[in-house]
Amino acid sequence: MKFNIVITCRDREEYLIKNLFYIN
Repeated sequence: MKFNIVITCRDREEYLIKNLFYIN
């Protein structure tokens, strides 16, 4: 999953938030 490393800080926050929604 090298694409995760390419994610910028701002996009990473949205990515984490989306993960929280998906987990819930």
